[in-house]
Amino acid sequence: MSMLTEDQRAQMAEAVADRTGSPPTHPNQPRKNSAGSRRPSSGGGGGGDALGPVEDFSVDQKGRPCSGERRRNKQRGKADGSGARGTWGPMIDVVEPTTILDSGDPNYDSNEEPVTFGAASGLWETKYTDAIVEYKEQVSTCVEEYFNSADVNEALDRLEELGSPLYQHFIIKRAVTKAMDRGHREMEMTARLISAMHGKIVTVEESVKGFHQLLAAVEDLTIDVPEAPTILGTFIARGVVDDVLPPSFVTSSETESNPSASAAIKHCQGLLGARHAAERILQIWGYAVGMTVEVAKSKLAALLEEFLVSNDVAEAQRCLHELNLPFFHHELVKKAVFVALEKNEADEHVVFLLETLGSNGEISQNQLTMGLQRSFDALPDLSLDVPDAESHMHQLIEKMKAAK
Repeated sequence: MSMLTEDQRAQMAEAVADRTGSPPTHPNQPRKNSAGSRRPSSGGGGGGDALGPVEDFSVDQKGRPCSGERRRNKQRGKADGSGARGTWGPMIDVVEPTTILDSGDPNYDSNEEPVTFGAASGLWETKYTDAIVEYKEQVSTCVEEYFNSADVNEALDRLEELGSPLYQHFIIKRAVTKAMDRGHREMEMTARLISAMHGKIVTVEESVKGFHQLLAAVEDLTIDVPEAPTILGTFIARGVVDDVLPPSFVTSSETESNPSASAAIKHCQGLLGARHAAERILQIWGYAVGMTVEVAKSKLAALLEEFLVSNDVAEAQRCLHELNLPFFHHELVKKAVFVALEKNEADEHVVFLLETLGSNGEISQNQLTMGLQRSFDALPDLSLDVPDAESHMHQLIEKMKAAK
């Protein structure tokens, strides 16, 4: 039902006729649409205000009034793919043009350039290689200074300042390689440095990786150092004794395709399989640096004797830590076991000491096991003076198990 009166429709028809040039039609007379067909006009009446002057008035394809602004908006919308009824807007968003950096521009900053990684640019590879080269040079400097000063604590501080946890295996490789060109003094110093770094600066994984790289490079090292396989095998055996390398390293390393690496592993297995292997490996390069074996044994014996008198495990731990001989803790275990076997009343003190030092990590499980194994190996000799040493030994082991 139309809301226009007869007069209002007449005025509308006149306005349309003025704009289109066609003669006005009666409001009830059917008018032609754009296709030439006639459409009946809906009649009706009702009150309403008269229409004012019409500006830029026209009809659309369905014969509906259409202002000029609406028509222009409609045409503009169709031109850019939007505005039509039921559409989702423009098919293509307007994007600001990409600014290309010009290296000749005075305001050019290379840091603003997008970084690409890959063989095309080589940027990432170059920076990575430069970082490794610089790190190796710094490690070499630290090792050289350590060989001159023999100060292991200072060397640890310098190496720790370098950071780069992903490169720590280079420390192992570079230190051992440099020691091969020197004498027994530097080899012993390197073994002690590796032991001191273990767990503090270099992880077990990085230590294993460093020695694997040495095995891979040992054939090239023989060009300058013909005895390199023997030296490397000794370093690996020392690493196992010092609890730096797991014993499985020796059996799991694949060296079939590398004769020099195979020779190093065979030499290592020979050292570890010998009688009293731990003591022999610890003294293989001598103790030219720091205390001798005899001095170390006497200090451990004094520590144990003082503990048996005072039963002060905290003091014993402090003295053991000050000695800084983590690779020689098995000697303390052996001495403590022998004291317990010779003196029945010392059992409880020895069990308490070893259980405490083992539980807080002062003595590693590997060193504890090695000390007990050395004690078992020495039972035949000890039984000459202590007939019940073997049975007492088993009782002591049971007490240690119960104390855990």
